[in-house]
Amino acid sequence: MYYQNVRGLRTKLEELRCGIQSITDTFDIIILVETWLCDGIMDAELGLENYRIFRQDRNANNSNYSRGGGVLVAVRDCYMSRALSVPKPALSKFSWTLEWVICILLFALFIFLRIQITVFMNLIVVQLKKLC
Repeated sequence: MYYQNVRGLRTKLEELRCGIQSITDTFDIIILVETWLCDGIMDAELGLENYRIFRQDRNANNSNYSRGGGVLVAVRDCYMSRALSVPKPALSKFSWTLEWVICILLFALFIFLRIQITVFMNLIVVQLKKLC
């Protein structure tokens, strides 16, 4: 699994496409946070071929801020993966399961500082109970 805070991909798309092969040759799961992506940037522009991409870009529907934020999880196509819906309080989040020999629950998230961690943890507990 590869994880990186990329601090904005909009201005680094060419750099990402040039260096992505060394990452995709090695990792089945790629998690990028602080992507700063928007609806105008298509998944195909990222160069993550043979991966299923799950994104949560920051926008007016999920944040009071118009810039920054955003998470991306890319899962190699050979694994079955799907997004799980999570209620939308004032945090941007994603959660996925990979259905393999065992089920792996994966979270990539950005929590606004004014949100208490207990609110987030309660959401996680509710979602885990739905899976069991």
